[in-house]
Amino acid sequence: MLRVVLTRETGQNDALRAWIPSEASVVEIPLTTTSYADRDVVAQSIREASAQPCTTLVVTSARSAPYAALALNSLHPPVQVVSVGEATTSALLAEGVTVAVTSQGGALDLATSIVDGRVLLLGAHQQREELPRLLAERGIEVVKIVCYETRPLALTNDQIGEVRGADVLLIGAPSAWEVVKDFVDDATWVAVPGHTTSVEVRKVHQRVIEGWGPSLRARLEVIQSRPR
Repeated sequence: MLRVVLTRETGQNDALRAWIPSEASVVEIPLTTTSYADRDVVAQSIREASAQPCTTLVVTSARSAPYAALALNSLHPPVQVVSVGEATTSALLAEGVTVAVTSQGGALDLATSIVDGRVLLLGAHQQREELPRLLAERGIEVVKIVCYETRPLALTNDQIGEVRGADVLLIGAPSAWEVVKDFVDDATWVAVPGHTTSVEVRKVHQRVIEGWGPSLRARLEVIQSRPR
């Protein structure tokens, strides 16, 4: 029987279960917990940032999407919205936000879509610095707005045992991989949503499936048919 471990936060794994073969054994082990910034606090930060015009709004993750409409209400048009990954774009569309550009290969791919002006970036408390650094080198100012903070969860011995014995482990973000990477068996397949997380996993692990969605089920059925 295929052993699958889902690692998103509690309540966020329902959609993933639809992509798992029905015969599989599925365990949920949340690896992180997220606290979200107060909307009024974020709105005030955005108002202060928008005292000078911003021409681009960068949304780095689906967790930041609920704050995008808040930002657009304070920014003076025209403002292009650029998104890191399909999951973020889907979350933005659900919020009624139109996306001009979606990065398929991580935040750095967005750099070519930002040619001038000032950038407002919505993201985590601990954000990756590559994109702001590259834009700064080109003379483009980036104002970062903190929308949430993700913290690791400690695993019990039983949970570590489940991870070690997994045939497939679904990892949604680099922060989740940091929690669990030392416990993953070399034979385990790690399924990730996109390029950003894939890059981090591939630094230390070879068996990676990139891309979440209905097609993942077919990939897992092939794994299920083969011995570990």
